[in-house]
Amino acid sequence: MLKNRWLLVSVAFCVSFVLSLLLSQGIKAAFLAALIAVPASYCGTIAVNWQQRIRRKRVVTALEVEIRQLENWGVQLYDYLELMAAEQERTEIQISFLKRQLNHLYVQTGEQQKYKQQLDRELVYLSEQRRLLEEEVHQWETQLYHLEQQKEELDLSLRSLLAEKHKIESDLQHLQLQTVAPQTETTQTETDAKPSATIPDEWTDFVAQLTNSELQVLKAIVELENPNAEIKKIAESYITMPELLIDAINERAIATIGDIIIEQGSLFPVIPETEYLANIREILKLKE
Repeated sequence: MLKNRWLLVSVAFCVSFVLSLLLSQGIKAAFLAALIAVPASYCGTIAVNWQQRIRRKRVVTALEVEIRQLENWGVQLYDYLELMAAEQERTEIQISFLKRQLNHLYVQTGEQQKYKQQLDRELVYLSEQRRLLEEEVHQWETQLYHLEQQKEELDLSLRSLLAEKHKIESDLQHLQLQTVAPQTETTQTETDAKPSATIPDEWTDFVAQLTNSELQVLKAIVELENPNAEIKKIAESYITMPELLIDAINERAIATIGDIIIEQGSLFPVIPETEYLANIREILKLKE
């Protein structure tokens, strides 16, 4: 730096001396002018250097600010890179986890597809079995319909036969009573004078028309609290139905007494009229 200044001063002295010598044609004046030019150039050099220093200082200050800013940016960038590295690591872990989950889902999907195929096969089999069962049920329903029709026909035939059987039994018993009556009339009058006097004639006619099975049903209704089982047993022994026996008794009662005597209760048949019940008890005593 010092060498540059001396070089500048020397150049300024020489140039000023030469120019002054050429202009003034005097060595002394040229020498003085050269001497004056030396401090002036030195001062100019100092001013220029000062200005350059100020400019360099400003540049250095700006550079320092930029360096600090770049350092801050570098720190932020480093933090950001660390954050990105951590995020990348987490992302890789998640990707690895998702890959394992995806592989597991692939395995489950394959198993579900196999299970679905098995279910489809079973569904086809069950559909075929259902079709066969529906056909079999249809056949059974058809057979059941025919059997019900046959049953209805047999029921009608049985009712007709039972009605005819009851009529024959009633006629037979009536003939037996007519045959035995002349022989036992005198004895019966003597022994049963007192009871028969209390029984109306229509009840005597009613009892005379009853069959043995119908008498047993009346006895069961009078003597038992719940006669259903006994009536069913009586009907089975005579190859008929309880309802038919009760209907036959009521029909004979309507024909002779003018009213039914047995009513179907909520649980079992009963004789609701006290007078009817008393008459039947008296008649059963006489029969015994």
